[in-house]
Amino acid sequence: MWIARKLPPEKKEAVEALNLKGVYFQKENQRIYPKRDLASHVLGFVDLDEKGLGGIEYQLDDQIPGQERKDYCDGGRASAWVDGGEAQRERGANVITDAGRKSPIHCRARAGRGIAKTHALAGTVIVMNPNNGEILALGNCAEVQPQRGERSAGGSADESCVTALYEPGSTFNIITLAAAFDQGITRPGEVFDCENGAVYVAGHRIRDHKPFGMLNVAEILAQSSDVGAIKIALRLGAPKFYDYIRAFGFGQLTGVDMPGESKGILRRLDNWSAISIGSISMGQEVGVTPIQLISAVSAIANGGMLYKPHVVAE
Repeated sequence: MWIARKLPPEKKEAVEALNLKGVYFQKENQRIYPKRDLASHVLGFVDLDEKGLGGIEYQLDDQIPGQERKDYCDGGRASAWVDGGEAQRERGANVITDAGRKSPIHCRARAGRGIAKTHALAGTVIVMNPNNGEILALGNCAEVQPQRGERSAGGSADESCVTALYEPGSTFNIITLAAAFDQGITRPGEVFDCENGAVYVAGHRIRDHKPFGMLNVAEILAQSSDVGAIKIALRLGAPKFYDYIRAFGFGQLTGVDMPGESKGILRRLDNWSAISIGSISMGQEVGVTPIQLISAVSAIANGGMLYKPHVVAE
């Protein structure tokens, strides 16, 4: 039976010096984190038996550990498979990520500043190369930051970039306008009457975050006018708008190589109400993950290619 595991070298040597009869040592692997919690959101963590429980450790758990040989010990009733020893263990796969050493530090600091400024409970910062989907850094921060290997009541904070759902709000305006530009139904200089901050959709009055009058489309985006975005979405029409939202990757998995990804919330078109087109155009009635949003915006940044995001380089 195990008496103690993962002993540091000095304790192992002290016990060994006691020459205790029937007490033996078995070498085991143990994770060492030279940079402590740096990039823990990507790397994840393991349990006492080196079983991956989060991040890359979980996603690639069948490749990272080496294969160890088991020998059959014939002892009558006590027969059992036993560890064949360290010499019989095959090396596991090396994993190389796209993240640099400094980027995760900056990400976490930026997330912390954002939380302090907005009084949010938690925040996520992701840095992605829009031209190939490489995730260069992740930074999650919360009021109570769990230590590596600990889980909060709502799950692992390390996975919030792929699991946390939220209404994107006015950041969704860029999806609305991209669809309209692609369909050729408006142009940056076209002027819309934002009606002093209110518009009626299917008999419901929707208010802007502040009153605006006449704005061109570029100003609608710059000022984040929901009334302007709604008017453009109404011109686009619900069926085409839905198709573009799906094309940008919302309501489905991105395929990122991290565990527990959520596909978000996007109701089927036949379940939209008459007011839905107005609500969704300004980022309500839809649930997205941070990784979905940065993937969609990256597609706009690179000219229209939606890449599968990935943290593992090789």
